[in-house]
Amino acid sequence: APALHCRDQDEAGISSVDYREHQQWRNVDASALAVYAPFRRPIPVLVPRRADHGERDALWRHVRQLYWDAMPGFTVVEGAHEEGPFNRSAAVNAAAAAAGDWELAVIADSDSWVGRLQLRDAIALARRTGRMVAAFDQVCELAAHTTRRLLEERALSLEDGWATEKVRTEQQDPTTVQSTMLVVPRRVWDAVGGFDEGFIGWGCEDNAFWRSVELIA
Repeated sequence: APALHCRDQDEAGISSVDYREHQQWRNVDASALAVYAPFRRPIPVLVPRRADHGERDALWRHVRQLYWDAMPGFTVVEGAHEEGPFNRSAAVNAAAAAAGDWELAVIADSDSWVGRLQLRDAIALARRTGRMVAAFDQVCELAAHTTRRLLEERALSLEDGWATEKVRTEQQDPTTVQSTMLVVPRRVWDAVGGFDEGFIGWGCEDNAFWRSVELIA
């Protein structure tokens, strides 16, 4: 970071404080200092989507405003794919490229979320192990009327509970829980080459990415 030159750092008579007294940092042995946490850039959140000017956009506004925008340390990067059938792989790859030189990213669906501490734990695990981490162990698909209530009340939870249409777990079917919220180290992303854009339209691109990571990283 640039720093302006201050005359009292090496000239006497400029400041009311003796310049030799407040320059002791120059003689500090950095290796003897306490361990400190290094500065980390915000984690990019890669969100593949295509605007529909309808319900999908409303769901994304809801999740972004109440979840991502309310949680420091993250920056949302949308990846779009506009022509032909929606290619989710291309959208994720576009977001990854737009995010620049990242060390760790979250790949998140635009209509879902996990507990905040749950996500932080997944990030810590990915950093510690260098592996991709799913920030969940089950996916609760909310019923339409529960979704409407959440939108109307501008909430991410309801005091009197909510109704689900389906709960998906890997134990039930390992092919159905492969996306939603993944924490991916850059080393893993580069090793598998991102998402396979040969998958056009909805389905299977997340399974293929998951299996590629299992095999390679």
